[in-house]
Amino acid sequence: MTSVQDSATAGAERFIAGFIQAWREHDGDLIASLFTPDGRLYYSPLEPPVVGHDAIREFWAQGTAGQSNLDVTFGPPAMAGGRAVAEWWATVHNDGQPTTEPGCALITLDQAGRCTELREYSSLRRRHIDPPANWLAVGP
Repeated sequence: MTSVQDSATAGAERFIAGFIQAWREHDGDLIASLFTPDGRLYYSPLEPPVVGHDAIREFWAQGTAGQSNLDVTFGPPAMAGGRAVAEWWATVHNDGQPTTEPGCALITLDQAGRCTELREYSSLRRRHIDPPANWLAVGP
């Protein structure tokens, strides 16, 4: 791996760590600080993006307000075409109801390591589901 790849991977790992912390702590200010001022958060491929610090902060506050008991794990980011790609598996109580949300994030960072675009793809189930035993395993 080159030093540029190392730097990009480290930036993606820092973003993911901040994302997890912001999710656990319901911290809209922290999540907003991970993005550029005009950063875009696509929480669904079927919806328009949430754009800019204020909108991201408000979206985050509303989205995490009723959540508790978060358990989230991200796999190591893979770098491809200037983006980081990482899988996650989350279980959380939404307004007291167990919920499972495995997904994938495509993360584009600027040179300073702040996110210019985050695209999330996930599946939501209204029950607790543990990840499969081979989740994040490499190979067949």
